[in-house]
Amino acid sequence: MALRTGFRAWEMRHTSGMKVQNRDGVAVYSFPLLDPWPDLTQAAFGRTGGVSDPPCDTLNVSFAVQDDPERVRANRERMARAVGWDPAHIVSALQVHGRRVAAVGREHLRKADLADTDALVTGESGILLLLKFADCAPVVLWDPVRRVVGLAHAGWKGTVLGIPAATVEFMARTFGSSPADIMAGIGPSIGPCCYRVGPEVASVAERGFAGAGVVLRDADGGAIFDLWSANAETLMRAGVLEENIAIAGICTRCRHDLFFSHRAVGGKLTGRFGVVVGIRDE
Repeated sequence: MALRTGFRAWEMRHTSGMKVQNRDGVAVYSFPLLDPWPDLTQAAFGRTGGVSDPPCDTLNVSFAVQDDPERVRANRERMARAVGWDPAHIVSALQVHGRRVAAVGREHLRKADLADTDALVTGESGILLLLKFADCAPVVLWDPVRRVVGLAHAGWKGTVLGIPAATVEFMARTFGSSPADIMAGIGPSIGPCCYRVGPEVASVAERGFAGAGVVLRDADGGAIFDLWSANAETLMRAGVLEENIAIAGICTRCRHDLFFSHRAVGGKLTGRFGVVVGIRDE
């Protein structure tokens, strides 16, 4: 395993973790930073408490892996019920490691997942945004002033492309959000302890984040891409305040027992855990 060489003091200050609750066998993780707003739902879900068989055991919420669609639907229902939502209010996307952000409205309810989209934003209550993960970084966004939520999927490609910043910019442009008002949580994902990358990825990351120290070196001289710091850096460059950013600090590869991890299974088939955000109907 790689060493956490260069793990930044900034990141250590903001890696406050997530609290976890067991709700009918489903592990529900949430950011304490976002707790002050009771009408806001924000959660990441562990891999247990569902009905899928190995290797997608058990709470896989993605139709894009080789899982029985009926089991995926049942898992999405369990996930939604665990946070007190009707599963019919879920809107999700087919993620492609890109930079496309989509606005979501009630017209998207009960429809297929949005194609070729890596971030969702809505200013409407009663819509539960869902994206799926197995090492990539989830970025939850909440503007309590304009009452707008966003959710981004940031693997190494999306991180380098700046998908969190694109989502913040979309919230500002479409809904009038001020970046300084936006609260952000970077959820469970592969951490700087484990994310060894090749020289091509390291080079692209170093160019995109010059001076930010997001490419580290392990004891063998290999390159480590720190997705947590990189996405926090992206958010701050977009105008989000440092004190409004929380990092879960949970490495999915290390905690493969709790979360799905593509790296932990050596790139073999595995499931995807869900991350959601939404504003409850008044």
